[in-house]
Amino acid sequence: MVPPARQLRWDEVIEYAFLSDFDLLQKPAELSEVRPWASPTARVLLDKYFKIQRAQEEIQRCNIEICRVITSIRDEKIFLVAKEDEVRQSNPGLAWCIRRYWFRRERYDSTHMQRFQDLAKKAGERFTGTLEPGVRLSKVVPTSPMEGLLDPSREAAEREAQEIARQMEESGDRDEELEIDDDLGERIEEEQLAEQLDTIYLVSEDA
Repeated sequence: MVPPARQLRWDEVIEYAFLSDFDLLQKPAELSEVRPWASPTARVLLDKYFKIQRAQEEIQRCNIEICRVITSIRDEKIFLVAKEDEVRQSNPGLAWCIRRYWFRRERYDSTHMQRFQDLAKKAGERFTGTLEPGVRLSKVVPTSPMEGLLDPSREAAEREAQEIARQMEESGDRDEELEIDDDLGERIEEEQLAEQLDTIYLVSEDA
């Protein structure tokens, strides 16, 4: 090729993700005279510019979702505590199921809140979101997987809840093992989410 193409190093090749990254396929020496943006340096700068733009948009979206999650955590806790008090006298078995569900949710909620606090602390002044709960726009009672069991008028649901409580007491260690497996899976998902959020803030920091 005249003029000779730029020689590639192995450490560069292993970093390439797309065929368009390879200058050997584009005759860069010829293109650069007509299209300056085709040079490797210009392409790297353009890629970084657009990544920063998208990262800023993603940060705004994350700020909204973080506030929504915190608001949902607060509203769900209020909802479950109120329902437990409501059915404690009339149906102790159902109240026990609600409390057990609430305790399980609270463990994961604490993990989520700790992640959010770590993220805000790591970002410092660059953190533009808030860790305060918002105000639910809808007046509808917060939805919950336990909603079908929380209607005292549904006797079949109550009997089912009591049967579940009895089975859970009998299962003992087997139930605990299943909870451990669920905990592990959800913790892995939380760690992946935290890594993605950290990546977004790191990209925006380079702006």
